[in-house]
Formats: sequence, structure tokens, C-alpha cells
Amino acid sequence: MDTKSSLRAAVGCVAISSNILRLLRRNLQFLLAMTIFIFS
Repeated sequence: MDTKSSLRAAVGCVAISSNILRLLRRNLQFLLAMTIFIFS
């Protein structure tokens, strides 16, 4: 593997993990709002 393809793979992994983190944060905010709404 040359450096360009490995760099592209690393960038892809970073983009995928950041997307997953963003989705998790949004879901956590939604779940937190739901539990506060239910228990209030």
C-alpha cells in the first residue's frame, strides 16, 4: 500500500468515526430529553 491510499483509508476511518460520534451525541440528547419529559 502506498502512502496515498493509506492516507485515504485513515481519512475515511476518521470521517466514519466522527459521523458515529455525532449520531451518538444526537441520540443521547434525544434520550435525555425523553427521560426528563417522562419523569417530570
